[in-house]
Amino acid sequence: MRPSVIVLAGLVLAGCATAVPAPQAPVRAASQESGRIDALPPQSLPDGECGLFFWTSASPHRFIVYENESRRAVKLVHDGEIIELGVVAQTVDMIVGDSFERLYPAPSHNLVFSVTGTIGERTRSGTRIERALLRVEQPSGAEIVQPVLGLRTCRTGSPVAPSPR
Repeated sequence: MRPSVIVLAGLVLAGCATAVPAPQAPVRAASQESGRIDALPPQSLPDGECGLFFWTSASPHRFIVYENESRRAVKLVHDGEIIELGVVAQTVDMIVGDSFERLYPAPSHNLVFSVTGTIGERTRSGTRIERALLRVEQPSGAEIVQPVLGLRTCRTGSPVAPSPR
């Protein structure tokens, strides 16, 4: 009986203790050891430019898609590598509840990436892209689907038209 009381007391005290999260190792550190890339490095968004940022919804939230709308360029992490693509300007009114979609054809990899979701609330950081999915259509027709978290933001707070190419 005495061991049961000690275990019960330990559980009660543990429930009252403030949990301090253990520091997590950076995602890139583990991936560098294996030679595979699991996440994009931090990206900077210059003044006057707008961008889209997407992370995996599962923890740890890996940064896997970055589109600089103003420069018409996207970086995606796929199959252990970073794929950089030019993109066609894709405008969308950021109205809460409206659908969101971006297409990123990658003919050099014989893949088509797409991100779909719903325009969410506007925060101080930008507009959330909710219930978002990253899809990768493979040459065989198979599709990989991954839930993601998204944010669209402009460095100055106002959209800038994409530069002509």
